[in-house]
Amino acid sequence: VMLNEWNMFIRDFDEIDSYLELQSQQLELQKLESQSSNYHDFNSSNIYQNSTNISNPISIIDLPTRTLIHFDLNEALDYLALWLYLALALIMFGFAILISTLVLKWILIFRYQPGRFNLASFAFMRWSLLDSIFGICDAIVVQSLRGTIFINLWYFLLGAKVSFSADINTCNVRGYDLIEIGENSFIRDEAVLHAQQFDRGCLIMGNVTIGSSCLVDFRATMLPRTNLEMGNIAPILSLFPPLIPVQQQNEMDDNNNNDIGNDSNNNNNSN
Repeated sequence: VMLNEWNMFIRDFDEIDSYLELQSQQLELQKLESQSSNYHDFNSSNIYQNSTNISNPISIIDLPTRTLIHFDLNEALDYLALWLYLALALIMFGFAILISTLVLKWILIFRYQPGRFNLASFAFMRWSLLDSIFGICDAIVVQSLRGTIFINLWYFLLGAKVSFSADINTCNVRGYDLIEIGENSFIRDEAVLHAQQFDRGCLIMGNVTIGSSCLVDFRATMLPRTNLEMGNIAPILSLFPPLIPVQQQNEMDDNNNNDIGNDSNNNNNSN
């Protein structure tokens, strides 16, 4: 297309050059005729011979207008429509992934529950499947939502207690129902908020609470049983909570759950 446009451009300039040359020859003829009447017999047939080759002479002003209108109204609009269709297709694809992940979370787990779960249990198999789905969703869609209010909305739909005034710049969040982020808190890039942890052949689920106006710095890690009180800072590469003795940890894990999540039936029975 560009080659055709260029050829048209060159051809139009050739016509302009021939037209200007004809005009200069006509001016020269007029000068010669004014100087002497002896030149009345001047043979001007050669001068006007080239005029028959110009079917439709155009001016210099008309040339760019003609070229630009042809390009904008045809090729440019076609390219614009193509890019708009591609952008719309990508947006619809992202929405489909988010909705599918959201539905699977509420079907397979419903709500995460704190406790200690054996790696050979059916609950762990469901957790492992869903965690893989979350990883794919984060890599394709969620990472592009970091730093916007849409990631707050996404975590809220997944069950997290997230303030919409918090600034979240990470997608390393797991165990959503056990996550709480207070107002005006700032979660920096590559920070880890995991309400889950592996320990001695078991999966541990616990609450991660970040109070209001807190800062979780670059690559800080928040693990189960973390409680960052209001206005506190988790420094760069820090680990919360600190490591605790095995005996004390066993006492904290005595109250174990049989299932990693609960559903509406369990909620009705408890009521």
